[in-house]
Amino acid sequence: MEHGKSYYTKLLILRNRLLGIEQYIIDPEREYINICNNLDGTLLKIGPTSDTFINVLDIRKESVEDNDKGYLATKIRKINRIF
Repeated sequence: MEHGKSYYTKLLILRNRLLGIEQYIIDPEREYINICNNLDGTLLKIGPTSDTFINVLDIRKESVEDNDKGYLATKIRKINRIF
């Protein structure tokens, strides 16, 4: 049986999923792989030998819109949440 911070964090992940809240989990110890798989999440392996990378500042010309619900505005809100 799990106790403590990891157990509580997994409960929060499940609660947030039920509420439809988008989540990002950085998991260097790989303890959230099972919950990611069970919730149909996406696991990204990032490292020096990986072909996967995330560029949060990547903005494409066709993504710029004039309203606050467009791709660019959404990306800026996500970047603000990360930092």
